[in-house]
Amino acid sequence: MTVADYDIGIVGCGIAGAAVACAAARRGLSVVLLEREHAFCMHSTGRSAASLDPTVGSREVQELTRISLPFLKDDQTDSAQRHVLNSRPVLLIAGADGEAQLCQMADSVLVQWPETEVLTGAEATAWCAALRADSVAAALLVPGAYDLDADLLFECFMARARLAGADTRRSFVVGEINRRRSDWELRGPESVTVRTVVNAAGAWADRVAALAGVKPLGMQPLRRTVVAVAGSAGCDAWPLVTNIPETFYMKPWGHSQLLLSPSDETPDEPGDARPQELEIARCIEQVNSATTLSIRHVRSSWAGHRTFAADRVPVVGFDTDVEGFFWCAALGGSGIQNAPAIAELAGALLDDDDPSPELVPLVDPLSPRRLRAFDSTTRSTDP
Repeated sequence: MTVADYDIGIVGCGIAGAAVACAAARRGLSVVLLEREHAFCMHSTGRSAASLDPTVGSREVQELTRISLPFLKDDQTDSAQRHVLNSRPVLLIAGADGEAQLCQMADSVLVQWPETEVLTGAEATAWCAALRADSVAAALLVPGAYDLDADLLFECFMARARLAGADTRRSFVVGEINRRRSDWELRGPESVTVRTVVNAAGAWADRVAALAGVKPLGMQPLRRTVVAVAGSAGCDAWPLVTNIPETFYMKPWGHSQLLLSPSDETPDEPGDARPQELEIARCIEQVNSATTLSIRHVRSSWAGHRTFAADRVPVVGFDTDVEGFFWCAALGGSGIQNAPAIAELAGALLDDDDPSPELVPLVDPLSPRRLRAFDSTTRSTDP
């Protein structure tokens, strides 16, 4: 019987791939991390607005965030000048037509995050002086939110993975994934054999699955546009401002700059996402209508993909049909803030170990089994 080169072969080196590589290598598994681009972290992770809001996403996403927070707050880096988390409250605003929806949302958020505050329009404008008084009827303030230094967190995972013996390779385009008797062969610039393939390929996750003869799960990359503009006096202290019905968000970025987005979710193909002029114009229009900023010039713009499964819950676990194929995909817009918990769960499953008690309730909800069952039910009920 042949022996595989590595226990674990991870395809894709964004935050998911780096975090899982770190967790697996620290458990003593031999790991190779393969990235198709000439640099790591070029797509979704490298283009993220990098904010942590514990109230966003599904119940599963919020629980992953809760479990990840101690790791993120503990500053797992050796840097005295930079921190993974820096406090940045989130201010959710609503006009008169969205006030009822905001109050309903507040009822559910307050159950889990009691420090959240419901504000009047006047109180909201005290937090962000650029808001037009007539555009805010009510607001929700989430004080336990943060700016997240995605680059620093990624570097931390990569450094720890390498220190634990993980092999990392760039410009490794996987062209074939072949199942052998007891392992897998990944063919690219060279051939690598692994006992288990981890699919952490982000927007390309379904395509990587198809290469391995694994049925895709229906991942959908959604393009999001981001714009950088000049800020105004005092803007560095503003919270992240977003609105109902999610037509924009605005956050301080760097020194006296603002990062804006129309909060778009446009279905797209995997690739190098590009901003669209129409979305940029829509974003500026939305921000100008809610604020006194009168933005006319864009300093820079870009776009990234947020990839979701049909139920908008991450997929972490072994494929139910093909042995030795592991999914770590569909992390949506919360992959960076959920990375520590996802890595801990993936590491345990890959090591055939029991996850920690707080992660056990998430094993089934995150398993690809749920999507296979959903697909089977859908096909059986099709006319």
